[in-house]
Amino acid sequence: MATVIQPSAQPTNKVAAGTAALAAWGIFVSIGSLTLKNLFPAWYDPDMIIAISAGVPTIVNFATGWFVKDAPNVVVQQ
Repeated sequence: MATVIQPSAQPTNKVAAGTAALAAWGIFVSIGSLTLKNLFPAWYDPDMIIAISAGVPTIVNFATGWFVKDAPNVVVQQ
């Protein structure tokens, strides 16, 4: 039986990149919705912004995890 030793509580590269991408997406939606509301009020629709905000983060997280390479963060001893 193998023992897995994780030297730190640091998350993997994929988890860290996904978290950063979702934070960036939240900032983008906030600034984008304020821009629409102030500069283009005819295009502003809160229901559409909520719908996009609910679905797109899943795609952003998946795409980020797909393209970010992961480095091993565990040591396996047998």
